[in-house]
Amino acid sequence: TQLSIFCILFYSNYSRKHHTQRYVCVCVVKGCGSIATTAVETCTHADMSTLLRNVATYLTQILHESQFYEHGVLTPEEFVLAGDTLVTTFGTWQWASPTSITKFVSYLPKSKQYLITKNVPSFIRASKFQLVTEDQILDDDTQTVWNLPSLRLLERNIREVNHCESGATAEESDCAKNIPSLEDFGDDGNSCKSPPSTCVNDSRSYDISITYDKFYRTPRIYFVGYDEFGGLLSFSQISQDVSSDHLNKTVTLEPHPHTGLTHLSIHPCKHAHTMKRMLELVHEQQLENLRKSGHSPDDIETAAADALRAAVPVHHYIFLFLKFINVIIPTIEYDFTTNFL
Repeated sequence: TQLSIFCILFYSNYSRKHHTQRYVCVCVVKGCGSIATTAVETCTHADMSTLLRNVATYLTQILHESQFYEHGVLTPEEFVLAGDTLVTTFGTWQWASPTSITKFVSYLPKSKQYLITKNVPSFIRASKFQLVTEDQILDDDTQTVWNLPSLRLLERNIREVNHCESGATAEESDCAKNIPSLEDFGDDGNSCKSPPSTCVNDSRSYDISITYDKFYRTPRIYFVGYDEFGGLLSFSQISQDVSSDHLNKTVTLEPHPHTGLTHLSIHPCKHAHTMKRMLELVHEQQLENLRKSGHSPDDIETAAADALRAAVPVHHYIFLFLKFINVIIPTIEYDFTTNFL
């Protein structure tokens, strides 16, 4: 459904003391023919984007038919399925529910509103990753496809060399062995230089949660960080764990939809596109393999589609999601699927 959003702003007053402009913001959102809804709210300039997003999200229809392989998006049911697989495979992840009844969403089970893992360790800052991968700058169009294995290999080397104790242990089940490697997505397998072997003392930990974004129809990830003494990290401190290629592009401070607390979040506007591109790479590989094997041209597309669904089932979505998120924030050891690269 196409939505048209019109925003009319009426000047209210200006605070010289706080240097803030206040508006009366009237949003008129039209969709589905003659249906129109209005929302009126007084807000600061910083809150206007949140207001518009909330209105658009409220009016976005819930996706019921799967479009994972066509568009890289999930239905709420598929999100729950992928979340169940994550929780079953890695016991450090669990489902959570809001403490306030106003923070529940009706399109997800009450006991499965979002995913969370706590006390995830971080022993090294993002600049260390940039130092050894400076010749592998991520391209805007392919940023989460071509260089993922290189960053993953680097992270594994850091863990092996530094000998820092990890505060979280992944409980791996047998089904974890079936998680696809990023080598399946056509990377050239370039190696990385090994980082210095000194152990980092400024250890941190993160609580990480994954929600379902109704507007973008993809998972969305949120972070809150703590220093070695348990104090909350500031935005500037958390920024030290973010790849410089993404810091001012996709990473923002946002209120968590189920807790209301401010978290660092990665904007989901590119998630579906990235997942779709990863699926396209697998599909292209399947087609090439079928052609080489002399498969009949009459049904090669159908056979390739079936092979794609077998290679990348929808319930593995969050595994792949965590892999490309780890390129943006490479210092946090939350992607336990790295053991299978």
